[in-house]
Amino acid sequence: MKVTVATVALNAAAELPLTLESILGQDYPDLELLVVDGASWDESAEVLALYRDDIDRLEIIEDGGIFDAMNRAADFASGEMILFLNAGDLFHSKSAVSKIMERTRPTADIVYGNHIYRDKGVEIFRPSWDFRMAMDALRRGAVSAQWLERFPAHQATFTRTELLRQMRYDTAFRVCADHDFFLRAMATGREAQFVDELVSVYVGGGFSLQRHELLKLEWNALHRSFSEQPDSIDAWYYGGASPFGDARSPLAGEVIAGLHVREPALISRGINHPFRFMSADGARFVTPNDRRTTGMFISGTNPFARQTLDFFANGVALAQTVIANGPFAVDVLFNDMVAPSTVVDVEPEFGEPIDGGPFMAALAVRDFTFKGESTTTPREVGTTLKFNKASAGDNTELMGVGWYNFETTFTWSRGQHSEVRVATLAGVTSLLFDMGPNPAIAGQTVTVSVNGHMVFEGPVAPNAKADVGHVWRVGGQDNVITFRPSASMPVGDDPRDLGIALVAIKLV
Repeated sequence: MKVTVATVALNAAAELPLTLESILGQDYPDLELLVVDGASWDESAEVLALYRDDIDRLEIIEDGGIFDAMNRAADFASGEMILFLNAGDLFHSKSAVSKIMERTRPTADIVYGNHIYRDKGVEIFRPSWDFRMAMDALRRGAVSAQWLERFPAHQATFTRTELLRQMRYDTAFRVCADHDFFLRAMATGREAQFVDELVSVYVGGGFSLQRHELLKLEWNALHRSFSEQPDSIDAWYYGGASPFGDARSPLAGEVIAGLHVREPALISRGINHPFRFMSADGARFVTPNDRRTTGMFISGTNPFARQTLDFFANGVALAQTVIANGPFAVDVLFNDMVAPSTVVDVEPEFGEPIDGGPFMAALAVRDFTFKGESTTTPREVGTTLKFNKASAGDNTELMGVGWYNFETTFTWSRGQHSEVRVATLAGVTSLLFDMGPNPAIAGQTVTVSVNGHMVFEGPVAPNAKADVGHVWRVGGQDNVITFRPSASMPVGDDPRDLGIALVAIKLV
């Protein structure tokens, strides 16, 4: 497979030789060196002239910024895959490209590895991770410094050139268009592959670091748009002073009308939390844009008399719930699933005037979230889910992050965090686990959580039982079962980081 390594530069005469020598020293046989220079006015022309016989294609253009130049580079590239190693960056070893390409799956759209971050002479190893785990954490609003550090760097990422030509870097982002591209690609079902190899050395102090405040603003805007918890994203980046205020995200569902501006707690009315008054005329919402919706959660305080809420979509009744006086938190299950981006109207029974003014309010709403359908086919209660080669066709879709391929009678968990996703229409009271320990670990134990609630902690055994009725989600929603073994390690000649051997899970 032919690979294009593209170097985009502007006034980088001092950094270009190190980068070009690093590329020319690669031992991969089918490699194209492409340089796109932004019409530099320093000594870049003289430097590039020294390497003219070694550069396969040189383009001098007046671009609209670094990501416009990278888009243009994709148009010039002749390789099936492209990697950007811009001026100042370098490959970690002469076999960096070869090591990645020899393990690349033919179906992979994006292949990424690890990198080293170098700043002021200090080098920090930055491992990447299974990006399904990263997307899941982002979806839950669990952004952190470690999450950002493990985001694949474009200097360590090989992208199918045709994909980049189709999707392009969004040049509205000045400093994080590479993050945006990766997230959009994953959200539209492109296949990403992580290869645990060191690819490059990324030299800090560049454009992104120089524009730190802009970078923080762009990261916040981008990451909240791919999260079901945009408030959590805002809080991590800005604390209580986010420039995005109470804005929601398409993935979380949004309010269109009927909720007034957020106010602080109003103790005189028994409202002990920040809130938004719902109009007596009701409120209008739009459901998440990526999946069908099964229901809605609303919390807050009703400072008035007993209240009834009716839920409608396109004039069709979805549900009704009663809100008593005082604090409330209600889970409303719709009669039917509604399509992505559906407008849902919530109509209260009555309203009361606020402080004698003309505004009529129905409730003080603290928060709302939508309940989404499962990403897996709902299973019948009483079913035993088996995790082996014979059942792969039925149960592969249940496997989240952290598993190796199915074997004859079981599958190994990978490392110390593995997930299974299961949906049912009816309630499940308990789970029965058939699992075996890693034979290289004496006294291995495992902690099992369901939807973030620990339900089991004990020895890895074929007859473990967990009571889950209090945390199990019904109505076709996903239930995330997380396994965390006390330790994981290779076994004998098997170099994999093996955790537990999962044989089956019975839904009781």
